Amino acid sequence: ADLGALVSFRDHNAKVATVHEVCAATSSEVYADDAGFLCNVVAAAKRGRSMKCALAGHCQCLPKKSGATVGCGNARCRKTYHARCALATGWAFGPNQSFWCPKHRLADHDPDDLAPEDALLE
Repeated sequence: ADLGALVSFRDHNAKVATVHEVCAATSSEVYADDAGFLCNVVAAAKRGRSMKCALAGHCQCLPKKSGATVGCGNARCRKTYHARCALATGWAFGPNQSFWCPKHRLADHDPDDLAPEDALLE
């Protein structure tokens, strides 16, 4: 899976995190501001260092034990994945970057997360 270019993000304290574009955009606490810039990426990267990927023995990412910042949309679910591992479960991210783990999903994408042109096709 193409995770995009490595991009450096800086927070208000001048701390820097360099992550793939897709990894940043799909992290649970990251959001786009009114200008379209991703916010809270440094905090997500810091939190991710302590998060283990739920794909466990099948995880293809390095390091395997950290960096998993994509959380399940079910508020009670504690599973987190690397973006690449979330895609490996068969998930397709839409414009809102929502994710549901295999246990909690009803399909391979969030039906509320369609691009406007996709909604016209249904």
